[in-house]
Amino acid sequence: MKCSESLDEESPHDQVPSAEEIKSTSVSQENQRLSSRAALFARNIPFVLFAVLFVGFLLGFISMTLAIGEEEEHSTAASPHAVESQPNKSIPLERRLQKILVGNGENLFLENLYSYQTLAIERIKQEHQVYAAYSDTRLKQVYGLLSFYFATSDTDWPSAPLWQSMNDECSWEGITCNTAHLVVDIDLSGFGLNGAIPLELILVESVRSIRLDDNPGLSGNIPSFLGRMKLDTLTLTGCGYVGEMPYEICQSKFDRILSILEVDCWDKIACDEICCENCAY
Repeated sequence: MKCSESLDEESPHDQVPSAEEIKSTSVSQENQRLSSRAALFARNIPFVLFAVLFVGFLLGFISMTLAIGEEEEHSTAASPHAVESQPNKSIPLERRLQKILVGNGENLFLENLYSYQTLAIERIKQEHQVYAAYSDTRLKQVYGLLSFYFATSDTDWPSAPLWQSMNDECSWEGITCNTAHLVVDIDLSGFGLNGAIPLELILVESVRSIRLDDNPGLSGNIPSFLGRMKLDTLTLTGCGYVGEMPYEICQSKFDRILSILEVDCWDKIACDEICCENCAY
């Protein structure tokens, strides 16, 4: 009997755990894992925050640097108040002139000794000591103005003796410069100009206002390149121009770059009413 009873009794080690015990054990183990992960995460929080802050600072610094670079580049290229760069004195003046002319699609050693380009170059070379100290920007400016002078004068402009006697272009009649010696205004109204405005005038990159009124000797079509010069004022009344207003000039007006445009309309210049709202009839 005792043997039989001992067989019927189950050992505590042989008992099968209940479902609740299994569930409780699983939950306990899961809680332990979560606690371990939470502790690990808590230990790593300072490093994560440092990494996030460092990346944010780095991205902000890069963005600020790029923005400043773009702003400086834009202001230097477009602003008439930009400070001129210093000349490269290691390069001879003649080579610097050649560089300018090649960039403008011309040749330094022009075959026509009496062309306005050649006359402008010779004038600069005659005053080598003065113009060698000019920056490339200002040297281009002088060449552009002298080309304009020789291209539109059969003889010397009677009302502009300083263009021949003075080397400083900012002292010439009708020329206004800013403190950086860059031309911002050209007013040669009634100066007796003849012929055509040369393309070289576009080398005067800082100019914002051109007034050439009352020069009937300026004839033919209005030059289209004037629309690419970022002018805010262009007046050509009383000149000999005929034909159509160039698209480039009207586009500059539509883009609100050119604010004031005054020309002789109707029987002389065909122009859109929106473009030429200030016509001189």
